[in-house]
Amino acid sequence: LESPPRNPNEPVFERHVVEHVLVAGTIMGVLAFITFETALASGAQIEEARNITLMLMVLFGNMHALSSRSERKSLFSLAPFSNRFLALAVPGALAIHLLAQNTPGLSDVMGFQPVPAGVFAILAWVALVFFASEEAHKAVLRQRHQRGAHAPEVTAD
Repeated sequence: LESPPRNPNEPVFERHVVEHVLVAGTIMGVLAFITFETALASGAQIEEARNITLMLMVLFGNMHALSSRSERKSLFSLAPFSNRFLALAVPGALAIHLLAQNTPGLSDVMGFQPVPAGVFAILAWVALVFFASEEAHKAVLRQRHQRGAHAPEVTAD
């Protein structure tokens, strides 16, 4: 609401938005594929590899939600609890998935298996690689903006 209205002649999907979707989607896809194939190569059954990849996608979703608070500003430059709903939703979504994964009966219905702590730690690192790529992409956008090829800043606070 603090930004001026958009020019009605501008495209709905600006170049930087399409670029961000392509970059983030490609990195997520490549990392998820590598994780899935690595799990299979290390002896996991296909159901276990799918479960590991699903957990990774949950972590990617959380990282992406946090990173998407601003199109250009680094997450580290934003007040951490200025968006209280998001601050609760991200760990809440992870908790719900972990609960579904580790609750007898519910995990059977959903077809989930618990992810071992060591594997979860590796997945967290992979999710941090994705997060770092999102922050790097925003740094590129900030540099472009400073050179004059700017887009309006949108921040979800």
